[in-house]
Amino acid sequence: MRAFQFVLAAALAIAVSTAAAAQTPPTQTTPEPVAANSHWLASGFVGSDFGADADEAAVSFGGTIGYLWRGILGPEFQANWSPDFDLEGSRSALVLGTEPFISSYMVNAIGAVPLGLDGQWQPYVSGGLGALALRSDALVTGGERNEFEPDATRWGGNLGVGLMGFMGAVGFRGDVRYFRGFEENEIDPDLEPGEIVGRQILSDLAFWRANIGVAFRW
Repeated sequence: MRAFQFVLAAALAIAVSTAAAAQTPPTQTTPEPVAANSHWLASGFVGSDFGADADEAAVSFGGTIGYLWRGILGPEFQANWSPDFDLEGSRSALVLGTEPFISSYMVNAIGAVPLGLDGQWQPYVSGGLGALALRSDALVTGGERNEFEPDATRWGGNLGVGLMGFMGAVGFRGDVRYFRGFEENEIDPDLEPGEIVGRQILSDLAFWRANIGVAFRW
């Protein structure tokens, strides 16, 4: 009899616990972090060129637009403009000591590491290839062709590291980046004098650039 009562009590206890479990609402699935979703990125920033072939720091500005697959990897396009690039001595002499307008247009690969519950912190590295362009209003006297203004575009590359921080869709982005123009061993003598001088300046040109600004993701 006691054994029967024990089994009956155990059966009732199991039945009650099973019924209670059935009435417990299912656990809600935690929403997927924002940064784990593929999304677009855009930023606008100001910064400074310095070091290597930049004699003194000079103001630059620019912007980027890109795409991050799963918030981790993707392409981006970056453009920078430095209206008064302060070249070091030997290169500066080619533009009569003036400060030329140097711009860069780079197609990069970017890799990020989303951190935080919604991926609000994203340290990243990016780098790629593109073009460096120089424009100058220095009037240089050049033999039979008289005066000309250095003006040229050369292939180059860049590599940088930085950090993005977001509160929802809006945040900031800052990085430090190294630029280098590809060396040109031979210059076509049939080019215009202004392009020859411009290519001499851009060939093997190296400098650092630090940027900080506002960023968006969607």
